[in-house]
Amino acid sequence: EVRDVTWRYSCHHKDVLSRRRECRESWLIQTVNKMNQGRQAGLSQDRRAELERRLLTELVEFLSPRTPGEKEMGGRTTGSVAWRLARGELGTQQDKEKPEPYVFRLGEQEKKGRLFHLVYCTANDKYTRLYNNVEMKPGWQNWAHSVQDVFRKEEHDWNMCYLARTEGATTGSISWKFDMSGSGLCVQRIKVVTRSQTFENGLVSWRLCADDKCVLLTGGAEGTETTDLEGVTSFTLTADLQGGQGDHAWQQAQLFRQGLDKTVEFPLDIQVHLKPA
Repeated sequence: EVRDVTWRYSCHHKDVLSRRRECRESWLIQTVNKMNQGRQAGLSQDRRAELERRLLTELVEFLSPRTPGEKEMGGRTTGSVAWRLARGELGTQQDKEKPEPYVFRLGEQEKKGRLFHLVYCTANDKYTRLYNNVEMKPGWQNWAHSVQDVFRKEEHDWNMCYLARTEGATTGSISWKFDMSGSGLCVQRIKVVTRSQTFENGLVSWRLCADDKCVLLTGGAEGTETTDLEGVTSFTLTADLQGGQGDHAWQQAQLFRQGLDKTVEFPLDIQVHLKPA
């Protein structure tokens, strides 16, 4: 049996139709019907009637695009690794490369304004330093200090993207390091927005650490503002991913989940207010 299953994996049928321009829809339907007629020619009448009933039931369901449930928003969990790799659903070659550990140091504008402000957008996979000549850097790994078993995943079926731990890994982590030493400035207060989402019993934990002092973060959209690291000249922001159930546990703890079209939203937002050391 040959079927066009596009509508089962889309919530926006009109948008899909606007992008399907390789052939006429009427031609596609006629071609699929002819293929099925040839394949089903040797089947019994009862079997053909059963297939027809199944098709009609499915077509009725497709008349009203459905809204995915929370568990479905966790992303695809079926299909072989090779098949999903070919579709780009298990990360890119860039995800598998390991750049040198990056350390943020203050630029002249940041020193003058006594403010370091960094944001990251998963949708376009780009960092922006807002008080350093609006400096931009593509690639989530390129400004990270350390990465362990984490990759960026795109779900084109659900139009979503996020960072998750590598498939099969029981834990994953990523950190960013900030060093103000030599600038004559130190931390006054830090405000951090670190959006994360979990499914089943997946777990994401966030912390800010300087030497032997750490501050645990909520990981919510409202963010955390703290003066607990006041006076330090160096600190690290770290996210740990763990937990989840079954073969797809790796997918049940996600960082920076957002729609692929949300290119002006920033699920990571770090503001470091500074003062004279």
